[in-house]
Amino acid sequence: MLLPGLSGGTMAILLGVYERLLRAVSDITKRLDIKKNLMFLCVFSLGGIAGIFCFSHILSYILSAFGFYLSFLFIGLIAGTIPLIFRESEAKDVKVTDIFFVALGVIASLSIKLIPKNLLDISSVSSLPDFLLLFMAGLFIAIALILPGISVSYTLLILGIYERVLEAVKTADIFYLLPIGAGVIAGILLFTRMLDYLMTKFKRATYMIIGGFVISCIPNVFPGLPKGADLLIALPLLIVGFFTVYIITKRKAQFDSKENP
Repeated sequence: MLLPGLSGGTMAILLGVYERLLRAVSDITKRLDIKKNLMFLCVFSLGGIAGIFCFSHILSYILSAFGFYLSFLFIGLIAGTIPLIFRESEAKDVKVTDIFFVALGVIASLSIKLIPKNLLDISSVSSLPDFLLLFMAGLFIAIALILPGISVSYTLLILGIYERVLEAVKTADIFYLLPIGAGVIAGILLFTRMLDYLMTKFKRATYMIIGGFVISCIPNVFPGLPKGADLLIALPLLIVGFFTVYIITKRKAQFDSKENP
């Protein structure tokens, strides 16, 4: 989630835990294996928090020094998840409907940029309408957290509360963060269950749409065409990123087939 232009959902797919995370939250809402799922989510969350504290400064330095080149590594990583998504959809061949759903995902993700910025310019919670609007903002943030290809920071910018949320976090403004947090929690519980249902009933179509969301990340990361000597560094990094994910996911698929023959 620290990487610019990449969403947490995209990284979860890359790591092969996206569907497991959705299922864990969805099962908790259904009161299924609550202890097991809570343990999984707690361990995963602790790892995420540790990653933010451990790598935020290092990553900031690396991105400022080598950001242009690393962008191509990120593009390779994103592209490497496409075969994984196709395999997870259990599709045996490519159909016209698959192309349609992928295109639908790309259009839906990119169309978010058409939403006018500063949609909610609320600096304080002084009335019930302010509370409800910030709660709605939390719902939008939850969607950005769950769906790959949608950046949380960009969602906050669209809503017009990016700087205010950062300030509220720094100053521990609980009254401002409370309705947003409530909306995020409600949105995660609601939308993960919906997405889990879609993955169960319409797995192929859902994964194709998710593939479109992931593909839409590439324009957010693309820094421009490399020229001259830059091409000699950027192109190998792109290839390394692609095959790193491709090989890892292929090995994981082989391992899973042995575990579940």
